[in-house]
Amino acid sequence: MHSNGRENDTLGTMRRIENRLKLILESGPVVSYICAASNGFRIVFMGENVFSLLGYKAHEFIDDPGFRDAHIHPDDAASVREALRAIFKKKRDAREYRMRHRDGSYLWLHDELRLMEGENGSPVEIGGSWFDISKRREAEELLSLTDERFRLITENMMDLVSILDDQGTVLYASPSHSAITGCDAPDLIGRSVFDLVHPGEAPAVRAAFNDLLATRSSTRVEYPAFGNRGKRWFESIASIVSPMEGRVCLVIVNSRDITERKESEEVIVRLNKELRARNSDLESQKLLAEAANRSKTAFLSNISHELTTPLNSIIGFSEVLQDGLSGELNARQKDYVGFIETSGRRLLDILLNLVELAGLEFNDTVLQPGSLIIRDLVLSAAAMFRDEAYKRNITLIHSVKPGANITIEADAAKIKQVLFHLVNNAVKFTPDGGTVAVSAIRKAEYVEIEVADTGIGIEEARIAELFQPFAQLESPFEKRYAGAGVGLFLAKKLVELHGGGIRVHSSPGKGSAFTFTLPVYREDSHES
Repeated sequence: MHSNGRENDTLGTMRRIENRLKLILESGPVVSYICAASNGFRIVFMGENVFSLLGYKAHEFIDDPGFRDAHIHPDDAASVREALRAIFKKKRDAREYRMRHRDGSYLWLHDELRLMEGENGSPVEIGGSWFDISKRREAEELLSLTDERFRLITENMMDLVSILDDQGTVLYASPSHSAITGCDAPDLIGRSVFDLVHPGEAPAVRAAFNDLLATRSSTRVEYPAFGNRGKRWFESIASIVSPMEGRVCLVIVNSRDITERKESEEVIVRLNKELRARNSDLESQKLLAEAANRSKTAFLSNISHELTTPLNSIIGFSEVLQDGLSGELNARQKDYVGFIETSGRRLLDILLNLVELAGLEFNDTVLQPGSLIIRDLVLSAAAMFRDEAYKRNITLIHSVKPGANITIEADAAKIKQVLFHLVNNAVKFTPDGGTVAVSAIRKAEYVEIEVADTGIGIEEARIAELFQPFAQLESPFEKRYAGAGVGLFLAKKLVELHGGGIRVHSSPGKGSAFTFTLPVYREDSHES
């Protein structure tokens, strides 16, 4: 009786172990199988959960000796056979190959093989484990495709693209270096960027680089460099790429050869010197000044138009990549593409301002007067910058005082450009948690529109510089805020074309208030 009881306990224990083992084998994502160590490696056991993986019943693999081989992708069959033959020496092996699903598609599987031996060391069976790696393979293919697109973009662009580590060592240089500098791109890898600039400019470039690392804000610098083509001038915009945990940060540098621009500027400087030397001949002075201005403006206009077309392409393709039209991107890739789009749009905005500036200097700007509703103008400005203000916890207030809710005659697009620039500046120069207020008020025969902020403010002695073309209150090496220094100059010119004016009140640390006026030539009241 005791013997039977012990046997029953043993059988019960074995059944529990068997049930647990079956549960483990059939409920997990890994499909286990066993095949013979001879006789064509015929499968003798297959986990039931193979149905969830491939859509086939387990017995189909067992009943048909050739079932497994018939469903391996033809391009992978040789690799699988090699792994099975090699298992007798290696004892273990792992392969990745494709198996055909019942629906006709192929899945990528990772197969872990292990030789099982008897007590005398002779091969008995081969155990295998399949698990689905299709998503990983798709991600690898997408990454490879993205890398290829990056290569195509950098190899076909005229700008110089470099990637540096946090010590200034060149990790990557685009092929365009060869054509522009005469130095082969591979020869630049591993060199310090500070050794590539003119020795006299190296301290300034190093200071700008250190400031970039400290502030994490994009920086712009102009400098001469010497290569196989002699002295060339470059303008570089450097930005930090946020590092992954445990890795050093990377610096992406986009450089443009501005030698022709510098030479043009030198011509302008020389002409201006000649003008001052010929002050006895006023007519000659006038002709030379006009020639110099035409040269400068034509140069700006030509460069702007030449760069607008490729910039629009870069922005467009960035949007295509972000929308997933060419395949899904991972988070890091989306950050990179987003950075490309943001930088492209910022540069395009600067270029469009330069084109308009050239038009103003040539007196080519023609206003297109129409109906402008003051309330709609203020609301559109508030709506345009609401999201940016919200991201930085900036309170954006807008109001239209009684008497100002009218329609006047003005070029709506130009006035909107003026107001948007002022609000953009206010948000940009206001610290997180500050306030920006946009308001309109009627004063006699004028409408006054004011943009006030609690930003960094401006010293009174420097306010006069604000409305000068290309004026910036920061040096290139201390620059924290993007811009070319033409926005306020354009705003002043456009307001004056309408018969109005613009003024500013500011105190350092307390903020600024920019106010522009528009004459009310014709009005339609919207007051209730």
